[in-house]
Order: sequence, then C-alpha cells, then structure tokens
Amino acid sequence: RNALMESARMLANRMGMEELFAAVMLHAKDLMDVDRSTLFMVDRVRQCMYTIVADGAEPITIPWGSGLAGAAYLTGKVVNVPDAYRDTRFNREIDIKNGYRTKSVLCYPIQNSRDEVIAVIQLINKANGLKFNALDEELVAAFCAQLAVSIENVLAIDEMHKAETVAKHQQRRMSKFLGVCGQMVQA
Repeated sequence: RNALMESARMLANRMGMEELFAAVMLHAKDLMDVDRSTLFMVDRVRQCMYTIVADGAEPITIPWGSGLAGAAYLTGKVVNVPDAYRDTRFNREIDIKNGYRTKSVLCYPIQNSRDEVIAVIQLINKANGLKFNALDEELVAAFCAQLAVSIENVLAIDEMHKAETVAKHQQRRMSKFLGVCGQMVQA
C-alpha cells in the first residue's frame, strides 16, 4: 500500500512524461509484485498503441487491437490470463525476441474522464508463479484511477505546449507580414 501512496505523491509532482511514467511503473511492479510492467499509450491518429515504459524490452508499437493489451483496449475491460501461451491473443514474438517467458498477464484499460481508453497497463508474471486474482484486479483498478488523472494532465500540458509553439510561430509570421506591409506603405 506504501507504493500506491508513493505513486500518488509522484503523480502530483511535475516530471517529464517518460521519467514520471518510468518511476510510476516501477511502483506498479512493486505494488503488484510482478516481474515486469508495461504502459501502452493509445494513439488514435495512427490507430496503434506504443510503450512509454516497456520493462525489460525495447519500445513496442502494436495495432490497437493486437495482443492481450489490445484486447483490454478494445473491450475496455480487464484481461486476466493465467497462462499466456494458451491464449490465442498472446503474441509470443516479443518473448522470443527478448529471451523471456511470459506466464500470467493482467491488462487493465486506463480511461480518461470521458470514459475513453487512453492507455493500458500490462503486468506480467506475478511473483512465485501465482495467478492474478480478484484482489489484484481491484488493486490495479485503484492504481489506474490515479494514473488516468496523471496521464490526462500530462497530455493536456503537452497540448498546451504545442498550442503555445504554434501561437509563437504565427505571431512571428504576422510580425514579418506587418513589417513588409509597413515597408510597402512607406515606399
């Protein structure tokens, strides 16, 4: 429970997105007592999901309906798989590429305030070979509720920075245009 409180404290502080989510996912890993944790962000424009944090793996980009994380995205519901290799939605290629063996998987969709799935947290291999249970699902739901607020805030700040950059560019263009108009009037 201490990891949940620490994560909430960190979410309240301003950090860079990658640094923030890397730290938060370490807390998720500790809180949930898992071998690996991954945070997939949803890209609506490219219709894919990509990792900001892919514990133990290179960055991953997948079509948004692909794999177990994609199933959580599409359904908007928790995906709890006790044996990944027995589930046809599981993509073994990433395990093969990384020399890893995924066993149990818990994926939870993270929704914004408009009930849209904006990210999916994926937890892999609960400690001691145990399977994820209903208590794990409740705990990750509480964790993701906090994470959703943070993601929305980070995305809003990112949009504000983009809008500010565009506004500054437009202001420079307008200033140049007015300068040219002023020179034409004086001529």
